[in-house]
Amino acid sequence: MVNLENEGRQMPRDLEKPDNNLEKMIQLSGMKKGEFAEAVGHAPGTISKYINGEIVIPNRELSKFAKVLNCSAMEIMFKQPAMPLLAVNRANFRYVFDPTHPEHKQFMDQTKMRVVWRFKADYNAKYRNKVVYMDHSFDPNVMCVLWDLDVNHPDSPDGFLDFAWLDGAIELVDFTSMIENRIDQNAINHHAYCMDEDNILHYGLLYKEKPNARTWSLHSQLFSEQHNLNLRWACPSLGLITRPELRNIRFETVENETSKMIEGIEKQNWHRANGAFTKFKG
Repeated sequence: MVNLENEGRQMPRDLEKPDNNLEKMIQLSGMKKGEFAEAVGHAPGTISKYINGEIVIPNRELSKFAKVLNCSAMEIMFKQPAMPLLAVNRANFRYVFDPTHPEHKQFMDQTKMRVVWRFKADYNAKYRNKVVYMDHSFDPNVMCVLWDLDVNHPDSPDGFLDFAWLDGAIELVDFTSMIENRIDQNAINHHAYCMDEDNILHYGLLYKEKPNARTWSLHSQLFSEQHNLNLRWACPSLGLITRPELRNIRFETVENETSKMIEGIEKQNWHRANGAFTKFKG
């Protein structure tokens, strides 16, 4: 089970030295460092050590600093802007079987994983409006996908333990081609996230069974094999970050960040279906 909450989580050892944003937030507030130090009850030397990373800012101090600086704790902790969580690769066995859909059980039995990106159902509520903060800098069109396998669940399928290293991992994806509604050449013959004409998001190694074929196929050990797909766009995976909880990577809830992106995609789809396509700008 992936833990998206930061409260009560043990801070990682100094494997990667966090680079905080405290100095910039003090500047933006209009305060001098000495004035800020006095306002939060610390010696100026201690504030300098926080800024230089010689001392990690304790969680109990972050809320105090944020209140004085009139900003969020995450704006102090991270120099880079938040990255939207656009989708989740979620274990299929955790979904409730719906007897009103005759093909649902067959789909559940055949598919170990599914890509969730709308988060409308109650059992996906914990993913809504989530963003990811990390110390590394990426292009604004790079977003992330969370892997949630829940390998220790009693109903976990045989063989899932072989993929335990993926549980909780964050996959970085270049979604430029989603915005531009095209198949990125860098996605072909590599792992990619692909949207078909029915607005279903797929994942796997993207390839063509025949060089001149108009349709696409996807191969994956965890997702069902897909063939004869008519795709609107395909975005390449840039790589995985495993054990994000040990690398100063945090999930936060920011209202409407992810939902705005999804609403934009769905609006784009509506325009296209009705012959009034307007290019969506991310």
